[in-house]
Amino acid sequence: MIREKNKSIFKTLLDEWRSPIAIRNWRTAIILPIKNTFRSVFLTPYYKLKWFKLDLSTKHMQFITWELKNPLKVLYMSRSKFERCQLCKEKYCYAMRDRFFERYIWSNKIKYIKTTGTCETRLFEPYESFLSSGGEDGGMYFGYKSTWTTVEKGGGQT
Repeated sequence: MIREKNKSIFKTLLDEWRSPIAIRNWRTAIILPIKNTFRSVFLTPYYKLKWFKLDLSTKHMQFITWELKNPLKVLYMSRSKFERCQLCKEKYCYAMRDRFFERYIWSNKIKYIKTTGTCETRLFEPYESFLSSGGEDGGMYFGYKSTWTTVEKGGGQT
């Protein structure tokens, strides 16, 4: 281990210990940026294609979505406003109801997935009470207990 007579054991151990660090720093400084560049060049187009989505909408608040990650299915969503709220039990409290459907490209049979609703009265109620009370009641947050979801029997969530 001791190569020269004038070198101490401590200095020799320190020199032996420094060489792997130098190799590690060289690898980090040169090889990893090249590796990350190649990875981003090849994976960026893949992720852009994987998450490609085609959205269409019609006049009557119906949305149609086709995704490249699941090319055999078409997703539908229909939105209706001023529906009866399941939370407030009021006739019209400015609630929105979204119904989600899906179907295969070759089939005309549409499968129901779920229904979600949002009550606008309950959505903004904590914030409005916060502003009207001068900060004593309510809170600076939106949407606490303002949504509901209904899943039909046999329908799965995606």
